[in-house]
Amino acid sequence: MTKERQPIDPATVADVMFASDRTCCVCTIPGKSVQIHHIDDDPSNNGEENLAVLCLECHNDTQKRGGFARKLDAHQVVRYRDDWHQRVRTRRAEADRIAASVIAPVVTRKVPSGPPEIPRDAMLPYIQSLPQLRWHAYQEANAGRGDSTAERAYFTHKIIDVMKRILINLAIFYPDGHFDNENPRDYFTELIASRFRWHRSHYATEGPRWSGTIVGTMTGGSVISDVERMVEDMVGSLLFGEAVEGRFDRDSWRDAWRKNPSEAGNAQQPSP
Repeated sequence: MTKERQPIDPATVADVMFASDRTCCVCTIPGKSVQIHHIDDDPSNNGEENLAVLCLECHNDTQKRGGFARKLDAHQVVRYRDDWHQRVRTRRAEADRIAASVIAPVVTRKVPSGPPEIPRDAMLPYIQSLPQLRWHAYQEANAGRGDSTAERAYFTHKIIDVMKRILINLAIFYPDGHFDNENPRDYFTELIASRFRWHRSHYATEGPRWSGTIVGTMTGGSVISDVERMVEDMVGSLLFGEAVEGRFDRDSWRDAWRKNPSEAGNAQQPSP
């Protein structure tokens, strides 16, 4: 007897999507349309341990049985999900480590768990540190960059994770509930996922199933450009109308932020 589907609590949806970075845990290709799958096929069991984020193609594989079509069974989905969640957590921890290693200690305060907090009265010192933080992120990402698909994906995700952390931190300086009353982490995770979807859609000229290496590479590069522009836009908005004359050179900051640090690891570090 089929059990009646129960709506998933919005907070649970947000947590599950965030844990998976709004990315299918099986193919791990960003920019594909995803949905939440009930691992035990019971649509009334909405516990997080029973939920996994899958793209439409991988979800279809969970429905195939027999013949030559290999079924993606519950045990496989759990293993894919747990492995992907761990990889996402590791990436985010790396982004937090990079951020904490650059931002001056006077700007942040340590908390028992998670990344350092940015006090609201530290907006200018934090913004001034961002070009150096971006430079440092590129240097670390370039150290692991190579020609393989996995190495290119590592570079892309490392840069984007650091940029997302910057966006979330900049949100501190906006009024509470400013971003559609969402947690900034969920707001920016969804926003960046939408940029992956957009760029993958227009690059994949042979159809949505076309996910060749060149499409992934071009998509990742375009999303990096998008999130870096988002940071620049937020900084410009936060400083608009602020009495910062004599304390902040906007043009110099912009030039330092846009400086290309990715050339063979020999870029000159911008001044904080």
